[in-house]
Amino acid sequence: MISDETKKRLAQAQRHRWMRWLGAPLLCSGVVVVFLSAISTTSGDGPIWVLMGLIGCALSLTTFGVNHDLAIALVCAVSTDTLEPDQQVQVDSLLRTLDYDSKDASWFEFDIATGTAFAWATPVFASLIQAAAVYAVWI
Repeated sequence: MISDETKKRLAQAQRHRWMRWLGAPLLCSGVVVVFLSAISTTSGDGPIWVLMGLIGCALSLTTFGVNHDLAIALVCAVSTDTLEPDQQVQVDSLLRTLDYDSKDASWFEFDIATGTAFAWATPVFASLIQAAAVYAVWI
């Protein structure tokens, strides 16, 4: 019988597997913010907003990375001994989708509690920084 904790971790892994793709539109919008900020510096605005756009781009890449690693950590934290065959297929599918070889897990250490908070906060901060840069440049 599969435990509630295992079901919870698998559901979280699926959620963070999809959340990692929030980084792609954030990266695109970050590049636009950098471009618009660079244009506005020619009209007298400070270059600090270009830097803020670059920070937004970096956070968008971090959004992808932290959610990707958290999904791997959640799947690896599942005890495969207690899984039913269909759950084992789900775990294998997740690891394949995440392009992760669990046999080489000796280097991988990830604090799930901290990673979860960071995974939720990163896209929010990236959006806020990009919105602040757009607001400062165009308003």
